[in-house]
Amino acid sequence: LCEKEHSLGGQMSLSSKTPYRGEIGNLLNYHISQMDKLGVKISLGTDVTAEMVRLMEADAIVVATGSRPSSPIIPGIDGDNVVNVDDILAEKAKVGQSVVIWGGKQIGLQAAEFLHERGKTVTIVEENRRVGKDIVTTEMMGFRRRLKDRQINILANSKVTKIEPKSVVIVDNEGNEQTLMADTVVIAVRRESNNGLIG
Repeated sequence: LCEKEHSLGGQMSLSSKTPYRGEIGNLLNYHISQMDKLGVKISLGTDVTAEMVRLMEADAIVVATGSRPSSPIIPGIDGDNVVNVDDILAEKAKVGQSVVIWGGKQIGLQAAEFLHERGKTVTIVEENRRVGKDIVTTEMMGFRRRLKDRQINILANSKVTKIEPKSVVIVDNEGNEQTLMADTVVIAVRRESNNGLIG
């Protein structure tokens, strides 16, 4: 098993760091312990290349490289104040006091709770009419309660059109424009496959 990062787990590892997700970390640790019992050879910090695969002369290759955040193309998306949600949860990114999270699916809501626990002021911007469309109803009830109790601002039916060094410009579905102050903008809109080894 080859892993590019220096620890196993990928999205499971990131999710386990967010509030109320400790059981995911327990499951991950179980899987890791089982691999150890089964004698699986693990190579961390290994970015597999096509040449490496060829030299392995394996009977079969399983590509399980997961996904990465995808950034929409808008003005300011390459700014120093823009970070992806994975780097937030991995604590690889510097985060200011005022944060706008662009994307209200489960990973965006988890990041909002994660940042709120660290004393940040958080606003979620979501293009659909409600957040959490990928979350089952019973779990979403808990999210709604916690987001309300934590006073995390949610702006639905809105999309980001421009990012500036200290602010974000959004437009709602009626065409109304609004500027939000933001030290940091977190991209949690969509993901794309890590399929560089295929094809």
